[in-house]
Amino acid sequence: MQPGTSLAKAEQIMIHQGVRLLFVVSQVPNVDGIVTATDLQGENPLMRVNQR
Repeated sequence: MQPGTSLAKAEQIMIHQGVRLLFVVSQVPNVDGIVTATDLQGENPLMRVNQR
């Protein structure tokens, strides 16, 4: 997943691939971060967007 990928798209990728975690990568082999299914649930995503 690239850094600019939307949260909705990230969730769709997880569902399609049957995983609960994605690596955020702008250039291989560097990992910029991770997104988990827990990160995408509930109010957590909205709180993070508002913080930025």
